[in-house]
Order: sequence, then structure tokens, then C-alpha cells
Amino acid sequence: VIICFLFRHRKCDLILLNSARNGIFYLFPALNYLNRVIGQKKFALRLFGGNFDLLWNNISKKRCRLFLRAADHTDLFFVETNHIKSFLEEIIENKKPVIYFPNVRKPTSLKTERNFNGKFVFISQIKNTKGVDEILQVSDQLPPGYSIDLYGPMLEPKYTPDYFARYQAHYRGVLEPQLILETLNEYDILLLPTYHPGEGYPGILIESLSLGIPVITTT
Repeated sequence: VIICFLFRHRKCDLILLNSARNGIFYLFPALNYLNRVIGQKKFALRLFGGNFDLLWNNISKKRCRLFLRAADHTDLFFVETNHIKSFLEEIIENKKPVIYFPNVRKPTSLKTERNFNGKFVFISQIKNTKGVDEILQVSDQLPPGYSIDLYGPMLEPKYTPDYFARYQAHYRGVLEPQLILETLNEYDILLLPTYHPGEGYPGILIESLSLGIPVITTT
């Protein structure tokens, strides 16, 4: 990233760094400093995720100072949640614009008239903090005629075909990005009972609502 930055810096008018987690506290101060040294261009930071405040409270004071120093030389911030917007506005001493900029997707014309057929779907990473176990437990309580399908990469060792076989839910593998809307359109309700640290504004929620499919999720 730094090499690309150095090669492309003189050709641009504005630098927009899209970053989350460690990139916020390491890459952002480094690129911001280089921008000032080699010729200051307008600089913006887009923060991904919804747990910047938790990350902030768990890093060293030195990292906090480096972030705030870089923030002094940043023209604009974009954040995914209003909570992070308020938090960032509070800690930045020299007030800079902080824009609420949630996740986005292109509009789709792939819509259909719907009759409820009891078909539920989960499309995300297969991991505990995404609420997968809660979905599996609920699957055993559904009446006949209902179904739950789950799609996504298995990111934790306990999730195997045998693990899913214990429940009245079906793991359907990983979806290619271009097939997400088409597949989602075959279902009635999207499930995402996530409590994943850093969850911001998951794109699958936007994709579901764009098709007119209701969502069951956490706040």
C-alpha cells in the first residue's frame, strides 16, 4: 500500500484511505505523515466497522496520540454508524467533518411478488459471533414445512458438515458474489443474529432489503 501510495501520490488530488482495525492505527498515521512530507494533498479516512470506540480504548496512549496527530491533518472522515460518528467527533480536538456513510450496494431490478413459504436464509461468514449457533438451535423448533439454509465460508474448526447434520438446517456452501442476489431472491426472510465485534452495516442487509426481503437481525 505504501509503495502504491508513493507512486501515485503526485497524480491525484485527494487521498481516500479505506481502513479498519489495525490499518486505522498504523497505516493511517504513516500515510498521513508521508502525505505531509512529499507534498500535502487533501486526505480523507473511511472507517469500516462499528467498534472503533472499543479499539480506541484498548490501544496504547502512543497510538492514540499518533492517530490524533494524523487526524489534525485530515480533511474528512467517513464512518458506518452514527455511534462512531459521535465518538469520533468527541475525541478529535480540531473539529473536522465526520460524515455518516453506511455501506452501499448498486440498485437491483431483480424483484418478485412474494408469498411466504417458510424459507429462511443466512448468507455471511460461518462463525459463532455471526449468530450461527442461535440459528441452528432455532431450526429444531420450527414446524414442518419450514427450512433454513446457510451460505458462507466456514471460518471456525467446529463447523463441519457433520456439525450441521445434527440440526434441521442445511449448509449450502459458499456463494460467488454475482450469485448472491439471485440466490437471496429465492427466500422469504434473511437471518443475521450477529454480535460480531466490529460489525458495522453488513452489505447483505442492504441486498436483502433491496429485494423487498425482510430481515431478522440484532440492533
